[in-house]
Amino acid sequence: MEHWNPKISDGDRPTFIENKREERAVLQARVEIKQAGTNFVSAALYDLSVSGFRLNCFTKLLEHKLVYVKIPGLQLLASKIRWMDDSEYGCMFCQPLNPYVFNHIVSLMKI
Repeated sequence: MEHWNPKISDGDRPTFIENKREERAVLQARVEIKQAGTNFVSAALYDLSVSGFRLNCFTKLLEHKLVYVKIPGLQLLASKIRWMDDSEYGCMFCQPLNPYVFNHIVSLMKI
């Protein structure tokens, strides 16, 4: 199981963790999420990359169902759960984010 070790930035810009595959913005933001047949619930989104993110949610999510993330100003973003550990979830977007959308989300979610 892959574990994430976030390092939250004290500055105006999020810091970045180098991944073997891609750049990851270390940030923290409140978002709303849902799975099919459920209502939106509050969750914390961390460690965003163009391919996925880490999520903390106290509502039990089902691994076989898609997770839809609501970020203000954007369409719902569909993702799949890749790993889970109690209330922590590693999610992969069904469609990778366009780099411009990634940068826009990072600018909205600055710490």
